[in-house]
Formats: sequence, structure tokens, C-alpha cells
Amino acid sequence: MLRSNRKIPFLGILSAVFLLPALLAIAAEPAGKAVSPIFGISIPKEYRNWTLIAVSHRTDNKDERFS
Repeated sequence: MLRSNRKIPFLGILSAVFLLPALLAIAAEPAGKAVSPIFGISIPKEYRNWTLIAVSHRTDNKDERFS
């Protein structure tokens, strides 16, 4: 009976030796496209490169009230 109890820690260590590299390889895979964790929506590449457009921007230096 004592002999069969010695196999349990040995099998645990043996399985850890083989499973640990496999789990690390799975965790080290490169991630895919970055998506929002809530809705799964991907943002276009140049989303943050958009220029700001101001509706009230005028180049003729005239006040709108007096024109």
C-alpha cells in the first residue's frame, strides 16, 4: 500500500513537467487584432489620426452677427 502512494506525487510532478511548457506556449501566442473587451468592436487603424474639424472655424475674420 505504501508503494502505490509514492506514485501520486511522481505522476503530479511528471504531468507538471509536460503540461507547463505546453501552457506557456499557448499563453505566449501573439494576440490577434485589438478589440474592445465589452462589445468586440475593432477600431480602424487610422482612427486616432483624424484631424479635428471645428464647425465654427472661420478664416475671413468676420463676425457672423454683422455679416
